[in-house]
Amino acid sequence: MQSSLESNLICFSFSEIKRATNNFSDQNCLKQGRHGKVYFGNICDNGYNGVVIVKRYDKEKVSSIHMLRKEIDVLSPIHHDNINSIVGYSDEKDEKILVYEFMSNGSLHDYLFKDKNDQTRWLTVENRLAICIGIAKGLNYLHVDNNIIHGCVNSDNIFLDANLVAKISDFPLIRSLVGGSLSIPQQITGANGYLAPECYEHNYQLSKEADVYAFGVVLLEVLCEKPAWKSLIVLALPFTMKRELPLCTPEQVKTNISPKCSSACTNLIMDCLDIDPNKRPSMATVIDKLLLALESAKQQGGFTDPLDGIKARPHDRMDYCSMSPD
Repeated sequence: MQSSLESNLICFSFSEIKRATNNFSDQNCLKQGRHGKVYFGNICDNGYNGVVIVKRYDKEKVSSIHMLRKEIDVLSPIHHDNINSIVGYSDEKDEKILVYEFMSNGSLHDYLFKDKNDQTRWLTVENRLAICIGIAKGLNYLHVDNNIIHGCVNSDNIFLDANLVAKISDFPLIRSLVGGSLSIPQQITGANGYLAPECYEHNYQLSKEADVYAFGVVLLEVLCEKPAWKSLIVLALPFTMKRELPLCTPEQVKTNISPKCSSACTNLIMDCLDIDPNKRPSMATVIDKLLLALESAKQQGGFTDPLDGIKARPHDRMDYCSMSPD
């Protein structure tokens, strides 16, 4: 029986999912995660026509059932331009399957760090700020409109559509705040390089402030084009403390960003990475400051459409390697 939360999702038959993924073929498999496998497929059934991502949870694992139920219950009512939406699900034959929108430009991490010599993938300063504004709007929507903490914000969990619109995805630690209380995970999990300092404390609690910290790391990644896990914060802090972009920042970014925009971005990074969670800005404040930074960027030598010269990449089966059901 469908719950009211599931009623706005498409309930696919198992045969439709099999057809879409070529019977769960290895060629369609993107990754084996802790709770099952992830596939890409093309669905032309049940009123839906398009490329999708299929998460097939291991039905033998009780934890997988809980993970699927959590994702459906929390995410099915969520609709926002910067959230990667659930299209539907399948629970036929005891299967536990979620179907998501496909993002043709893959993960932000892959877009930044894969095939860096491909000039069609180059992001202008305006591109970078527009992407980060989208991420900030998605997080603000979760925090304010839904009282939800993401819990694992990183560039692998942010995807880009054909127009480079950022979509937040993968909610392995998602928690809904009920009555002001927080669910505390059994162990610290998350992406190395993005965890706020307080997350390493004994019996730490997930918080919106930890999401803000992780966003600050993503903003630093987007500007510097250096992965967070390569000691990015350690390398960058001596420069950002002086309100300068780190040396590892691409020359094309440094020469095309106005001093005012650069200062606004580095100030915001420092605010988000403040060691005191209570001093970090809200995502609403982050949006306002990024919009001002974008306005400064537009005034630097004339504004060009952030999408000029940017093409959607062909559907690359490896784009979703990070999207695992865990």
